[in-house]
Amino acid sequence: MLSWQEVVQNYLRHTDKVKRVTGLLSHYFNITHFQYRRIDCNGQFVVLGNRPDWFEHYVGEQFFTGDPFMKHPKSYRPGFCLTEGNNTEGYGKIWRANVEIFNIDMVAIYIVKCNGYVEMYGFSSNRQNSCLRDLYLNDHALLKRFASFFRKELDSSILKLVEAPVFLPYLKGNDFNSVLVNPGIKKDLRRAFLCDLGFNSAVSQFEQLSRRECQCLYRLKKGLTAKEIALELNLSHRTIEFYLENIKGKLACRDRREMISLAADYNDLGLFSQESL
Repeated sequence: MLSWQEVVQNYLRHTDKVKRVTGLLSHYFNITHFQYRRIDCNGQFVVLGNRPDWFEHYVGEQFFTGDPFMKHPKSYRPGFCLTEGNNTEGYGKIWRANVEIFNIDMVAIYIVKCNGYVEMYGFSSNRQNSCLRDLYLNDHALLKRFASFFRKELDSSILKLVEAPVFLPYLKGNDFNSVLVNPGIKKDLRRAFLCDLGFNSAVSQFEQLSRRECQCLYRLKKGLTAKEIALELNLSHRTIEFYLENIKGKLACRDRREMISLAADYNDLGLFSQESL
């Protein structure tokens, strides 16, 4: 089991390669800080970044003990978030260090939930001197594209780190398992708002579906086949086909094309509960 000091050494070992890849962020958008984190359901954690001075300070001050972005994958919703919206005491210390020592006052994190683990791509800078604010508000696609590029370029380094990870449950204790870090609008509030907007029928129709049926429909919308859904949910192909037939009946669809069309409408309304998918 690695200590935090050994994690720092691993971080330093890959820094030059990370700096070469992330130089594009600095050159085009003046985004000076970047960090990649991967956490799996067993608590195995790996990290890469282009600022060893920041990470050494982070470890030296033991900021990891209260960092809300160092938790079980179930704690996160996929998509983008701004960390200044997190008002926990632990993150408050990190934020003050960001501003006072490293001249960082904007951190946008792109969260990707995979099968069994979560990946986080952190983009940080001083908002007055970079394009990060505009990218976050108007050009998510460019940040997503860079995340894919980074993942491809650093794949070998990430695999090496996965072979010798640090275990967060041992280092963070009960804090590893927690509630959602970046929660969305509460379900009841979302429902009431959508009904007042005139989407009563869609909301009522969607609420007929069970949690498993929602999981299947969401993946069908993403383009997965029944066999692929079965593999991702660790269920049998026959079970998935059973759920899909139930969905078709409940939604009064003639075929899977209509199911996918309805699923896209539900997704646009934000009805899929990300933490349960």
